[in-house]
Amino acid sequence: MSGLWRGFRKPVDESPQRFESSTLRSVIIAIIINMDFKIIQESAIAVREKYNALEIKQNGKAWTNEQLMQGFVGDIGDLMKLVMAKEGVREIENVDEKLAHELSDCLWCVIVLANKYGVDLENAFMKTMEELDERINQNNNINSK
Repeated sequence: MSGLWRGFRKPVDESPQRFESSTLRSVIIAIIINMDFKIIQESAIAVREKYNALEIKQNGKAWTNEQLMQGFVGDIGDLMKLVMAKEGVREIENVDEKLAHELSDCLWCVIVLANKYGVDLENAFMKTMEELDERINQNNNINSK
């Protein structure tokens, strides 16, 4: 294996470059162990299907992919306000609880959109993390010369 998973079972090299990569790898593995992403995806899609039924009942049709994306943009705006509150720029009551909720809303939107467009989000995420890890390692090697 290369990139993110390279050397996973080997002892961690304590150099700054390898430590950062090993830390990232450890975090991702912890997430995978603690949360089965397939279950999260199935739950998100099941909730979207319930929304489809509700939208059809109330409006005669389900939201389009564009409308889902518009909702996601609204959620991102809400998330930005909560980040501002966490940074002391705004005051919002129960900010930690609201931040957790909004991050979950955003994750839900990403999962639903990926499903709508046939993107294997789990594989795409792991591939992207490996690419980013390799890019960081290459930049660190260039900068250390």
